[in-house]
Amino acid sequence: MECLMIDQLESELEHITMAAKEIVVSSPGKVILHGEHSVVYGKLALAVCINLRTKVQIRPLPAQPGNLKLHFPDLKSSYTFSVDALTALKPQESQRFRHTTFSEIWLAHSHLVAQLKTFVTSLYPHRSDDQGIIAFLFLLLVQSRKPIDPMEVTVTSEIPIGAGLGSSAAYSVAIAGALHRLNYPHRKGSLTRNSLLDQENNNHAGLKTLQTNGVKKQKLEARISLRPNVSTPNTSLVENFSSTAQEEICQWAFLAEKILHGNPSGIDNSVCTFGGLLSYQSSSGKTPLKAPDNLRILLINTRVSRNTKALVERVRSKVYEFPKVTNCILEAMDKVSHHCLDTLTQLRKLSQVLVPLRGLESGYGSETSGSSCNESSEDSDPNNDDEQEQLFRKLEVLIDTNQGLLSALGVSHPTLDRIQAIAGKQNLHAKLTGAGGGGFAFALITPSHTPKQVKIVREEMESNGFDCWETVIGGAGVQIHNAD
Repeated sequence: MECLMIDQLESELEHITMAAKEIVVSSPGKVILHGEHSVVYGKLALAVCINLRTKVQIRPLPAQPGNLKLHFPDLKSSYTFSVDALTALKPQESQRFRHTTFSEIWLAHSHLVAQLKTFVTSLYPHRSDDQGIIAFLFLLLVQSRKPIDPMEVTVTSEIPIGAGLGSSAAYSVAIAGALHRLNYPHRKGSLTRNSLLDQENNNHAGLKTLQTNGVKKQKLEARISLRPNVSTPNTSLVENFSSTAQEEICQWAFLAEKILHGNPSGIDNSVCTFGGLLSYQSSSGKTPLKAPDNLRILLINTRVSRNTKALVERVRSKVYEFPKVTNCILEAMDKVSHHCLDTLTQLRKLSQVLVPLRGLESGYGSETSGSSCNESSEDSDPNNDDEQEQLFRKLEVLIDTNQGLLSALGVSHPTLDRIQAIAGKQNLHAKLTGAGGGGFAFALITPSHTPKQVKIVREEMESNGFDCWETVIGGAGVQIHNAD
């Protein structure tokens, strides 16, 4: 009896210890505001994170039988690997850490990708979509500074795949962040009280159910639908990674993206790491920026799948055939991106002197509010309100202009034209985001729009077969959460 009690106590202590070591990291998706296609030709692109997130949870397992378990419940898929077998593939210490840059790490260890492909295929010969598994194992073996311990890894996501919302980058950043936390558990960041799904500027933001009919399912980083209750936000203690850790996570995620895509631009993994707004141009690189507070959009799923590679080639062919015409289009798209960046910067500065915009329960675009956010308060300055309205109007004009330019390049679609028309009935302005040809679009919600207008647009979008929901953009990037 005494031995049994001791065994039970040891088991409970082991469970408590393991729970204390549990790691939960999440990363957001993204949308391209401006710069689709033109960025390929050296023009400025703007990307911003959205409050749909991918979560990676790591839980230690007992030493025996010594396995690494990977679970993807959204895809009803699981993998089990022997820790001993993985350790045999792990590079030697002297090989791993004599390389000082991530480019050198990739050059030294890219051969490991083929080895892992053979390893995974030998165990799971009938699963063809294993690049996400290989990316995780690559980071685990190359990034780890200590022996591989038995663990259980669970990946869930709210981001639809194959639609240009950064699903693979969010996955890459989340696994890189979780493994970074595993290797450096005592590095301190900053603590905030936040929601796992909501962004720092809108703890009551809600996500609408996401349907993905017509969107190709691929890889292993997507949870397809979620409808949380906006009246009961899922609040948890959040720790932000330090800036140094973010830089490292971004680089590791880029290596994972190379495994997933071959030649990524680095835009997606950067915005998913740092959050907020990101500007990118090949001549000057990536610049993380702060986005204005409470910037909201309607995100619309056309349910039309598209082939990104084919669309890029379509533009390339047009540029080759009509260089003088297309150069003017690309230059105009570059001007749109620069004007948008300047306008967002002005909005950001203006928000420091304006009365803070109300949250979702009383803010613009909220179905729970009986009035719009442009109603004046005792402390508001009419001049500031007018300036804000003018800046949002500029953003709307830029959205319309860029949609026209993208259409001229041949990457729009009848469904996108219909979305633009539906939004326009209520004075909302919409454009495609990503490669085009279907996929997703967004419509900007400004303080001038009433909840009734937004509701009408959403209902008409849905009656036309589209999926539509409100989301905050420009919030937090990769974060650590307390275990459930």
